[in-house]
Amino acid sequence: MALTVLTRQLVAPRQPGRDHEGLAAILGVAAGFTLMMPGLYAALYSNLWHDHRTLAYAAIVGGCGVATLAVYFAARPLIARYGLRVWQCALIGLMLAAVGWAGPKVAAYVWPSVHDRYERELGGVGQCLYYSPYRLDRAVTTFEGAGHSQMVIRPLEKSTPTLRLNNARDGGMRALVAGDEQSRQILAAHGC
Repeated sequence: MALTVLTRQLVAPRQPGRDHEGLAAILGVAAGFTLMMPGLYAALYSNLWHDHRTLAYAAIVGGCGVATLAVYFAARPLIARYGLRVWQCALIGLMLAAVGWAGPKVAAYVWPSVHDRYERELGGVGQCLYYSPYRLDRAVTTFEGAGHSQMVIRPLEKSTPTLRLNNARDGGMRALVAGDEQSRQILAAHGC
């Protein structure tokens, strides 16, 4: 009985006088709204939302609109030709839920915070500063410079010099680099 419910056709293949555009429109709108969540997170993590709000808004709305139209125009002939079954609707719903759920995680990976970037590039497991006093759990981290773009790492050991890194911005795409001559020497001494 349960199997027949899943395999039942919601919409039969095209019959004379029958139109399937409504269901294709519903699928298109669902895809557009689902893609809005990853778009918002991408705009937030990349700082596009904070720096250029109008551009971010236009990109999100434009992306969702394009996705809605693409799904609508792709689904309309497919539904008209092959019909649509309950299991296919459930599969589409699961795929849309997976995209919505994975969006924030993908955005956080692509545009990481400064501390995550530091761990990936210099201070994480297997990196050049991991066994040094500049590991984040062995130091105090502050930010200086215009727009807090310089990361200052002061080790808890008082005799160890301070490390300054430029390009320290959440969602930044440029690598962290030494901010002064002393920091260049520290990075060179640790093989970075």
